[in-house]
Amino acid sequence: MDKTGPKHRRVYAALRHDILLGKYDMKEKFPSEGMLMRRFGVSRITVRQAMSDLKNEGFLEARSGSGTYLSALARHATGMIGLVIPDYSSSLFFRRLGDELVQAGKSAGYTMLLGALPGDTPAARAHEAVSLAKEYARRKVAGVIIEPVELMPNSADLTREIVAAFDTLHIPVILIDRDISPFERSDYDLVGIDNLNAGLMLGRQLIAGGARSIFFLMPPHSASTNLLRMLGVAGAAIEAGLDWSNRNIIYVDADDRKALSKALAAKPRPDAVVCHNDQTAAKLPRSVKVAGFDGLDADAARIFPSVRQPVRRIAETAINTLLERIRHPKAPPRQILLNPE
Repeated sequence: MDKTGPKHRRVYAALRHDILLGKYDMKEKFPSEGMLMRRFGVSRITVRQAMSDLKNEGFLEARSGSGTYLSALARHATGMIGLVIPDYSSSLFFRRLGDELVQAGKSAGYTMLLGALPGDTPAARAHEAVSLAKEYARRKVAGVIIEPVELMPNSADLTREIVAAFDTLHIPVILIDRDISPFERSDYDLVGIDNLNAGLMLGRQLIAGGARSIFFLMPPHSASTNLLRMLGVAGAAIEAGLDWSNRNIIYVDADDRKALSKALAAKPRPDAVVCHNDQTAAKLPRSVKVAGFDGLDADAARIFPSVRQPVRRIAETAINTLLERIRHPKAPPRQILLNPE
């Protein structure tokens, strides 16, 4: 047992660790206060405080007239949480988010599984994500956090194939950043930011700075996050009495230099181009005034307006939401949207 910190928290941490490793029989009573006092060499008050903490966190439950047993959370907690993040290798934001999810999960006492998806195209990574999900399901993880597939015509179908691997085994699923289909709520918990408000905030800032012709750039088959950001910018323009139509939306992959140059040369020329993320904004010619989303310093040599995502809070909220879903598998699905910064 760890020799630092209050005694009851040391007992709590040791018992929680054992629970997550599956050292206690699910059908048997949890060790008595007397047994725990002898094991740890502590007082009854210390044991009761530790047990109270475990009950408050949902690992133990008291049954009237019977004793203390492992809860539904403990019964489903194998000690492993799977992460399926197709854009981990290609996106600075999702790499940062994946790393924060690993830290948040470890802090909660879980072993975090973050499989590599090395494919060099969205299609390759999406199919690798399907295989990874099936591997996690075979390992019977306690739960899984999934970034839905994007940038493909059949993105929603592939994401449904991923979640189906867990549904059949009743393994809880949390969606991160966005839902499966644009503008449709699925039956899964979702954790992300309020992208509509993020776009509105950024649009208002650009207009306050003098922009009167604002364009929004995003790749074809974009995720709902990008569409909502665009709608927020459009709302800011309409609110200010500016023109907004389909001509203000540029559906181009920023790596397609020829298509990008053609789009930016079209008349009328934009005062500012809002890109769906900072990585894209950093790729545009320096002759173009740009803005972006994520706030992760994609190109520190070029400063531009950006809406920051609170990455650590998103990760911590996702882990806590997963633990709540394990405790209450039949609760209605929730959508938790944090405020952008």
